[in-house]
Parts: sequence; structure tokens; C-alpha cells
Amino acid sequence: MELKKIPVLAMMLVVCNLVFTGCKDDAGEAKPEKLNVAENIIGNWLLGSSTASEWATYEFTETSRINTTTLENNKLQSGTGFYWINEDKASVTGNFDYGDGQLPVYIDWVVEKVQTFELSLKLYNDNLYLGNSSIYRILSTTTVEVNGTGDINFKSICGTDNVSDLNILDESVASVSSTGELSGLKVGETYMTFKTQGGTAAVKVEVSPAPKTIAELVVGTWIYDKPSEKEWQTTTFVADGFVDVKWANAYSYNTIETASGYYTLTDNDCAFSVTTMYNRTYNQKWVTEEINDFIWTYQCFTDNQSVGKYTGHRLLGAVTLEPGEKSTPEYSNLTFGYDVLGYSSNATQIATVNTETGEITAVEYGRTYINVNTAKGAGYFEVNVEKPVIPYDCATCIGVNHTKVK
Repeated sequence: MELKKIPVLAMMLVVCNLVFTGCKDDAGEAKPEKLNVAENIIGNWLLGSSTASEWATYEFTETSRINTTTLENNKLQSGTGFYWINEDKASVTGNFDYGDGQLPVYIDWVVEKVQTFELSLKLYNDNLYLGNSSIYRILSTTTVEVNGTGDINFKSICGTDNVSDLNILDESVASVSSTGELSGLKVGETYMTFKTQGGTAAVKVEVSPAPKTIAELVVGTWIYDKPSEKEWQTTTFVADGFVDVKWANAYSYNTIETASGYYTLTDNDCAFSVTTMYNRTYNQKWVTEEINDFIWTYQCFTDNQSVGKYTGHRLLGAVTLEPGEKSTPEYSNLTFGYDVLGYSSNATQIATVNTETGEITAVEYGRTYINVNTAKGAGYFEVNVEKPVIPYDCATCIGVNHTKVK
């Protein structure tokens, strides 16, 4: 590992239980002057040696708690713990864990220089000197849309327009001009750093999709699924105003009834009338509380009578499997540019899913949904587990070509 990368991963290196002794000055060195570390470290910071693929942020609170977010080996983790300050040695020691059963991660720093926006550090591992780094104060968060632009008002966030060396950590997410104009390239988040007379500072940059109208968001298939109460409904809205509804009746979760009709939109509310094959008509109105690419939360009214609050999940895709078969969909192509944060199954007796990779394993006959979790909520991926079609015994049916159909 190159020395310049050590500061980014220093907090990852100490993964065994250590007797914490703190940082000691080398023999013969004079003690550093008091730098008021405890006063200056409060806030949010970006590790100065961070890169697009390996980075770390720290929040130091007044209650001695440290909250961290790290990216290493394409794994994003958040941790929490506590820190301690020794003003005589200008040292910061502490530990945090990710809450996943791993051993604590330790930090062991000596602050060499305090500036308004930057703290210069020596990094140690149980008194073993690792190298130098800095942390940059994160001054604000700026949001731009994909293919959109936005300007940063440097004077409002750091008191001066005299900034230089503007740099984007992940240039696949956003770019920045020499004048501070940000351009969103893809959905995600990254950090921008820049130099000032008070040291290097940072800004968090969030790139969001272009906003959609209610009419654009409604189009698609929405699922309400609650097997424990035998409630299931899929509602498909088409751009031309057509709506198709399928649902399970109150007596059998697997019995499906269907109806079709047309819908209208008024402000953020959706009203539709559908008729079943037996000429029974249902009139519903969904009063929207929240809607985005993945979830639709609404108050439902049937024939003007409130029947409750529901959250539907957008159907992202579907797969048909036999018991024992596996499938890993290309989820990244289904989530509108948002990162997938994990997976879970609505009915593990029918299909299970690897919570990290998203690999689906069919278990038993039936239908269920995989929650594809994002920062905006969970979309649904449908899994249908069907019995294999067994071919006839062709010894008794000469001349007929029977094949297994999935």
C-alpha cells in the first residue's frame, strides 16, 4: 500500500483489540502548544486523503460522540462511538463500530496545526507512526439535478470569494468549473474541496434526478402486499388514462380478481372507476400524501368512504422460477440511478434473497416480492415460484413432441 493511501484507511487498519494508551510524543520532542482541539474539532469533516473509491467523513459532537461514514472496497458503512481529547498532547483518540459484529475501529491522531477549515494531523496505530493527513471542514450541502447546473455562494459559506483549487472527489457524479459552477452528471453524492486562507474546506454535493410531475410518477404498476392479512393489490396506470386492477379477495390470498377502467388526476390526487368481469363497479380515490419513484403513500376512499392509509411500492421487474432456482436481476438498471442499499423478502417461505448481493432463491410455490431498498424507499421485484410442467410419457403418445415449458 502506498503511503499516500494510508491516511484514508488508517481507521480500518486497527482491527484487533488494543490496549488504548493514546499518542505519545517521541523522545526528546517538546510538547506541542495547546491548540484548543476540543473547541475546534466540533462539526463535520472529510478526511483529506479521500478519493472517489476510498473516503471517510467524521462528525464530532459536543457530547464526545463520533459518527462516521466510510467507503472502502465498494462498501459504504456508517459507524458510531466516542472520542477523547488530550489538550496537553493535542491528541484525539477514540473508537467506533459499524454495529455488524465487527471489532471496534480505533483512531489515534495528534493535531499539528489548527486552521479555520482544516486540521493537520499525524496518524498513529498504537504509537506506531503511519503518516500525515488532514481533515477538511464540511461547510454545506449543495443539490443539483442530473444534467443541471448550480452555483456555490462561497462568500455565504466561508466568508470570502477568494478560493482556489476547486476539486470534485468523484468526477463521474459531478463536475465543477473554475468559477464554482457545478454540473450534475449522474444520481449520487460526492464532495468538493477548495482552498481558502483558512485552509482547505469541503462541500457535500448531492445530484438528484430531474423532478417529475404527478402524471409522470403515477404511470406504472403499484403493489400493496400484506400476506399476513391476506391483502394484495396491483394497480397499473397507463399514460393514456387506462387503469387495470388485480387483487386477492378477503378469503384467499392467492385468488385473484380483476377489473379495468379509467383514471383522472386532480392536483396530487388520483380518482378511478373500474368494472369487474361480473359488471361490478368500484369507485376509488387516492389522496396523495407522498409519491416518488418507489413509494406512493395515500389515503384511500371507496365510494367516498375512507378505508385507510396505504403505501404502494412500484413494481421494478419480475422473474419466474422453480423451487431451488436462483436469479440475480440487474437491479442497478431499475432504480432510476439511485444506489441500492439492500434487499429483503416479503415471504421467505416462498423466496429468499441475499441482503447484500440481491441473489434470489426460490423456495416454495407462490408469489412474493423482494424489497429493493433505496434512499427514497423500496421498489418491489416480483418473484413467481411455479411448479415445473412435467412432460407426458411419450411412450404412450407416439408422434407428439412434448417438451418441458417454464
